[in-house]
Amino acid sequence: MADQVGSVSYMRDQYAPYQAQYRATVKESDRALLRLLEDLIPADAPSASVVDVGCHTGNLLYHIRKQLPRAQLTGWDIFPAILDDCRNDPALKGITFETMNVLDIKHEAVADVLILSAVLFRFSDQDHGIAWQQIHKALKPGGHALVFDFYHEFRQTVRIVDETDLHPNGLVLNLRSQIMVGEQLHSLGFDAPRFHPFNISLDLERKEPSDPINTFTRTTQDGRRLQFRGAIYQPWCHMVARKA
Repeated sequence: MADQVGSVSYMRDQYAPYQAQYRATVKESDRALLRLLEDLIPADAPSASVVDVGCHTGNLLYHIRKQLPRAQLTGWDIFPAILDDCRNDPALKGITFETMNVLDIKHEAVADVLILSAVLFRFSDQDHGIAWQQIHKALKPGGHALVFDFYHEFRQTVRIVDETDLHPNGLVLNLRSQIMVGEQLHSLGFDAPRFHPFNISLDLERKEPSDPINTFTRTTQDGRRLQFRGAIYQPWCHMVARKA
C-alpha cells in the first residue's frame, strides 16, 4: 500500500504544504463530506465515534471537531512519522491518532462512522475487497462508511497508470463502477450504498501543460464542472454505505 501512497518525505514535503491551505478554508469536497456527515450524526447527538482513515495532516478531523464537538475523533494512517506531526499539532489536541493499515485493522466494532477520503482508488481489486471486509469489521452495527473516491455510473472498471515527474514509476488509478461496488458491498453485509457525484462549485484554472500536473475544471453545456488532472477525467463521488 505504501508504494501507492508515497513515502514519508513525499507526504511531508509535497502533500503537506498543499494541504496547509485547507486548514483555514474547508476544501470543497470536504465541505460536501461534512454535510453528509451531519446527516449521519447531528451536532446535538450524544457522543459518537468517528474515524478518519488516511488522516494525514488531520485537516478533516480539525473541521469535524468544529461540527461535532462531542464526538470521539480518531485518525488512522500508515505513516507513524506523519501521526507524530499530528500529535504535536496544538490545533489537533484531544484527537487520538493511531498507526493503522486499512488492510489489517486491529479493532472490531469501534466506529459509528468511518471516513475514507481519496484512499481506495489506489487499491488493486484484491486489496479493495480486503479493505471493505476490514471496514465492515471496524464499524459498529448500523454504522456508516463515508467515502470520497472515483465512482462512475457505468458497469465498467477503468485503470490508468499515471506517470508524472512526481510519480515516475507510475501511479495506478482505479475508476470503479457504482453498480459493481454496490453489488460487492451488498455481498459483504452493507445496505445498498448511496452515491453523490461531486459537482465542484468553483472554477479551477488550467495551467500550462509544461507545468506540474494540477486539477482544473471544464464546464459542460448544462453548467456542471468536470474535473481533470492533466489528461485524466476524475469522476469524484461521495458514497455512504451502512453496515446492516
